[in-house]
Amino acid sequence: MNRDRRLAMIAVLAVLLLFAAINWIVLPIGDYRRELAAEAAETARELGDLQRLVRHHEQLVSQAGAVRKGAVRAQTLFSLLENTATRLELRRNIEFMRPSERTAEGGASEEVVEMRLAGVPLDKLVAYLEAVAAAGQGVRVDRLNMRSNEKRPLDVDLVFAVLGRGRS
Repeated sequence: MNRDRRLAMIAVLAVLLLFAAINWIVLPIGDYRRELAAEAAETARELGDLQRLVRHHEQLVSQAGAVRKGAVRAQTLFSLLENTATRLELRRNIEFMRPSERTAEGGASEEVVEMRLAGVPLDKLVAYLEAVAAAGQGVRVDRLNMRSNEKRPLDVDLVFAVLGRGRS
């Protein structure tokens, strides 16, 4: 019986080793392969999304280039500000206007006009800023310094910088 016991022990050990090998080697390898396959599928999906976004971006860039080429600026930012001031009878309040151009983020150029207006009634100032904004040329006020006028306390003196898209 000693031999039979030994064979039974070897058989039990073989079954235990087989069980351990399956639980600690084969199954983890299978789980790892499934996780890798899921990650590969997710990465492939994300790559497809990224390629679609790149094509969309290239399409938008080409459309923007076509719009820039076809767009004709009716007037410069300087002339827009000056003509609006003349129309609203603020021309006499302009002390100076300094046009310049700078490079914005992304390499696009922006027109910049720095202005000083003196003794402007608040109602005319608001009408002026609204008229400039309503021109629809992507104009925005970058900096605005305002103080009360010494001679007429209800009027203001201001220095401000106005930004607009650069010339195409």
